[in-house]
Amino acid sequence: MDALEDAFPQATVWLDDLEEAVADAERALRARDWALLDEANQRQPRLIHGLRNSLEAERPGCSVALQRAMDQRIDQIVAVRASQIERLTVFREEVKERLLMLDRFRKAARSSAAKCQQASTFAIMR
Repeated sequence: MDALEDAFPQATVWLDDLEEAVADAERALRARDWALLDEANQRQPRLIHGLRNSLEAERPGCSVALQRAMDQRIDQIVAVRASQIERLTVFREEVKERLLMLDRFRKAARSSAAKCQQASTFAIMR
């Protein structure tokens, strides 16, 4: 065990599990495995809650240096999660734009088909 694990025995367990869930989410995001991403993201709130409770109980007796070390690990996780959310937001916007473009093409095709139908009907009537 290292000093951080000695100072925060429960919190480090929660933090390790949270890091694993964030890593699972990263792998799923890169693979675009939405089911795995959803599962990894659903685990995270419970892990964060457990980490928060453990830190509240264990932090008061720890040195400032160990608290900073724990905060650095947490900050790394927060940064990775923020990056994941940012990339998901960009991906969502790209998909939205593609779907809007497809919708415009469909509407244009329907409109053209309707105009062609009207033109052929008008030509038959002459």
